Amino acid sequence: MHSALLLLTGTVVAGKCINTPSTRGETYDYIVAGAGTAGIVAAERLARSGQSVLLIERGGPSLYVTGNQKTMPWNDTVTMYDVPGMAFHTGASPDLQYCRDLSIAAGCLLGGTTNLHALMFIRPRRADFASWPEAWQWDNGLSDVAEEFYQRLPGTILASEDGKRYEDEAFGVMARFLDANGWKEENALENVEAKEMVYTHPPWSITNGLRDTPARSILPDAEALPNFTLELNSKVLRAIRTGSLVTGVEIEHANSTREIIELKKGGSLVLAGGTHSTPRILFNSGIGPVEQIETVASGETNITLPPRDQWIELPVGENLKDHAVTSITFQTKDALAALPATAWTDPDQESIDLFAKGSGLLSQSAQRLNFWTSVTTSSGAKRYIQGTVRAERNDTVGVKVYLTHGTSSTGTVGITADGTTYMPKSPLLQTKDDREALTMMVDTLIGYSRRPGSILSVPNNTIAEEIVARAGSGSHYLGTAQMGTENDGKSVVDPNTKVWDTDNLFVVDGSMHPEVPTGNTQAPIMVAAAFAAERILAATSSV
Repeated sequence: MHSALLLLTGTVVAGKCINTPSTRGETYDYIVAGAGTAGIVAAERLARSGQSVLLIERGGPSLYVTGNQKTMPWNDTVTMYDVPGMAFHTGASPDLQYCRDLSIAAGCLLGGTTNLHALMFIRPRRADFASWPEAWQWDNGLSDVAEEFYQRLPGTILASEDGKRYEDEAFGVMARFLDANGWKEENALENVEAKEMVYTHPPWSITNGLRDTPARSILPDAEALPNFTLELNSKVLRAIRTGSLVTGVEIEHANSTREIIELKKGGSLVLAGGTHSTPRILFNSGIGPVEQIETVASGETNITLPPRDQWIELPVGENLKDHAVTSITFQTKDALAALPATAWTDPDQESIDLFAKGSGLLSQSAQRLNFWTSVTTSSGAKRYIQGTVRAERNDTVGVKVYLTHGTSSTGTVGITADGTTYMPKSPLLQTKDDREALTMMVDTLIGYSRRPGSILSVPNNTIAEEIVARAGSGSHYLGTAQMGTENDGKSVVDPNTKVWDTDNLFVVDGSMHPEVPTGNTQAPIMVAAAFAAERILAATSSV
């Protein structure tokens, strides 16, 4: 990690002493802001070119192998982020490293939210990129990049190294329920395109009994390169630019001191902070809706904006999309025991011993079955549905129902005077077709349970509309700097992921995605980041 000597002078602004940033002596060909789901993947690809890459992460280490020493009380070689079985229980820890200045649950640590999600690794299907620009269609090089990426982070439907599935009764119950209604089993990793009335054992990002993330599978290859530098505990505040040219970044260290890091001539800045942090960097850089930039200008964060005549008006923060999710609890006809939370948070010796061998309950996440299908609304709109299944309580099966590919609802991300990002408009179920589609799927599952001989049931007064009215976020945010083919006021980046009206500013995280995929977003975001890096290299090598 690069350390710089900070020489600071004080300036009084509004009665407060504000440190003047120092300037680092070293410069870089690429600076990547954010070492999370997309940032590590993109930075490693850029570094392979032999050009110098600085990857900046606002948080600290996460996995044990990255230097996090806050280990589990029963195993001093893993943190809570390493243990797959802890995926649904990290919230109980005071050490949980969420970003505190966002309105969503996002990870402020090395690897970002890949350390905090529930380990779903749903490979994107061809149709998930159908609405993207032509250069991003599956057969235009994207599939090759995806296959190469899967060699390094493949996912698995059988996580325990001993080849056993632990506490898997809920899969058997739900499989019988779906089989009775015409569904069939598939392997979601082997048959990615099968998404109509199919179910599978859950695809998880787990390897050798541990949570698998780019911090484990990709970052070590980057760190082995002499032209790659990782810097932790440093927050990128803004791009420093003159007109269309970005010359560097201003960062804030953990001790609140600020520093300017410059790009080499011909260098580029790559934003990978996520769908709420990347908009903030853009707003702070004078890029976005005037209302948001003016909030920065009059706010409390002491951000130096470009002159007003150099502001770039783009729809940053708009087109926010998400998977709406609601839950149904079914009663089982036969007894089904659910484990208490202490089975993971305070495991018995058998589980501890098995985990040490990459096996057992702790080597798995909590989902027991995934399913997919589509519905067509009364207006002819097609929407895809994903479901996940768990045994949450004794004699019950909990089903989460997600509205996925095709959703037309959008929200917005804005910024407050203190630099916090928030959602002025929710992206959930804003359109009639979206509400109807999710209601149709919930009603279908309830209808199955009321057929003669069903092994699952719901109370007689269960109503689909009431269940959908309680829908919440899947925390699968995308689209706040979406890609387009023209600078027509509807998109923020071009097909090379370059921000319109700039020379060398790129976005590679979920912000650039113009559409939500059919399943969870972590695999599509990583695949897209790898392909984005290839396009950035091609675009910048000719400059």
